[in-house]
Amino acid sequence: MRIDFDPAQLDRTAFYRLLTATVVPRPIAWVSTVSADGTDNLAPHSFFTIASVAPPVVQFTSVGRKDTLRNIEETGEFTVSLAPRHLMEQINVTGTDFPRGMSEFDAAGVEREPGLRVKAPRVADSPVALECETHSMLRIGDSTVVFGRVVHAVVDAAALVDGHPEITRLDPLSRLGKDEWGALGEVLELPRPRYADRTTGDGGGLTAGRAVRGRAPRPVPTAPGPCPVAPARAHRRPGPYPAGLSRPPGGTRPVPECRRSAGRGRGAGHRRAPVRTGAVRTGAR
Repeated sequence: MRIDFDPAQLDRTAFYRLLTATVVPRPIAWVSTVSADGTDNLAPHSFFTIASVAPPVVQFTSVGRKDTLRNIEETGEFTVSLAPRHLMEQINVTGTDFPRGMSEFDAAGVEREPGLRVKAPRVADSPVALECETHSMLRIGDSTVVFGRVVHAVVDAAALVDGHPEITRLDPLSRLGKDEWGALGEVLELPRPRYADRTTGDGGGLTAGRAVRGRAPRPVPTAPGPCPVAPARAHRRPGPYPAGLSRPPGGTRPVPECRRSAGRGRGAGHRRAPVRTGAVRTGAR
């Protein structure tokens, strides 16, 4: 059973909480800026992603008008530092609504380092920094989407493996719902298949997701189609469980038959491997 939520029937805060609890996990842009009078600012923004590859553009959303947005409007520059787990407390503190003119770097005890192409300082202890010049801004309702062209990037050498950033060394945080934060959990590796491989009939190297340090990959079906498990009525069992459901071993909650069959012949490869994200709670906003 699904529950319907109509944004027209809910207030702003209620639907905001629903969105932030379901659009997860969200990477955090730890955005530093400098005001026209030279005061620096640092704040986390979890509405953040890549907007373009060529030119390289990232985007984040300012909900309401905050110092970050005002400073970018005045100077046209900002820096995005990656939010690593070991700086979680400082990241959370920089989300405080300090009065304008007060530096979050100083309030949270965050060490600065100068940027190369922009005036906005980097977070010295963050493994990645993207220096940006404003590309454009888009006002949508009570929010403003800021697009920044990346003019310089810097990555800590200790976070690189064969010249590429290694996710376990970056150890990024993410935001979830309420006061929940996500930490890096199980990392899965799954090459993207090519259509040409699907037409060869031999699987073309298609594999199911596997943990980076886990077992060897499992083969998966080479062509799209319906669930390999027979229709629910073929799995009807006696007892109080609905058709297509059965009691899991050692548990009380029924699960779909197609999930029980995954990895055991008929349903092998049907269940998609999960990406696990550890949740960390904090009492502050």
